[in-house]
Amino acid sequence: NELIKKESVFPLHIPASAIPQARPLISFFGSNGISEEIESSGGCASSELRRPIGSSSRIEEKKNSERTTDAASDASFVHRTAVEDVRKIAYLCATYKSKMLANRHEYEYKRQVRINKQHQQQLQLEPGSTLSQKSEPTPPKYHPEYTPLSAEGNKIMMSIHGANYNVCLARAACPEKTKKLVSCWKRLSAKESAALAEAGLGEYVCLEERKEVERCIGSGVQRAVKDILG
Repeated sequence: NELIKKESVFPLHIPASAIPQARPLISFFGSNGISEEIESSGGCASSELRRPIGSSSRIEEKKNSERTTDAASDASFVHRTAVEDVRKIAYLCATYKSKMLANRHEYEYKRQVRINKQHQQQLQLEPGSTLSQKSEPTPPKYHPEYTPLSAEGNKIMMSIHGANYNVCLARAACPEKTKKLVSCWKRLSAKESAALAEAGLGEYVCLEERKEVERCIGSGVQRAVKDILG
């Protein structure tokens, strides 16, 4: 499918279970009002939030300059990034979350329409049935690419953008470790990946590299929590 190829930010032969999970970040967004803030702003970041990640203060910039180049990329998130940088990451990747939710709404609407149709057919076949009429669901806002898709198409795109969201968060939070993970993905052929997935071993695709990314994300969130608690 051309739409899937166009919108995916990761190699499509990689199993869903091998995608890094940024749950600590996503949970932090929700529990600290960042998700609600993004929704109310329509995903538009202020000029301050559009500054590069890690540039929130002169003191932090000085700390960055004192670090070695090798450690800077990933250690920047683990040791330097605080709440403002986490907010920047949330805004940076908000578009993928929005696309995931748009497809979820389309899928749920079309699924409910199909259920209602089946229910109506059952009522017509059983005139004396005690089943009540179901109200029609409210259609989501029209989307030129997602609305024309079938319910199954929306379900696939929902999965793709859910994965895109996690990959985007990983890249923004831990760029060097995510770069190593992506390099590992690219070394794996589609045939090898499919064989692992069919054997129920998809989660073992580039496992060490993925775990490194997830540990890096978790460490960064811990740092942000400590900053909140003082």
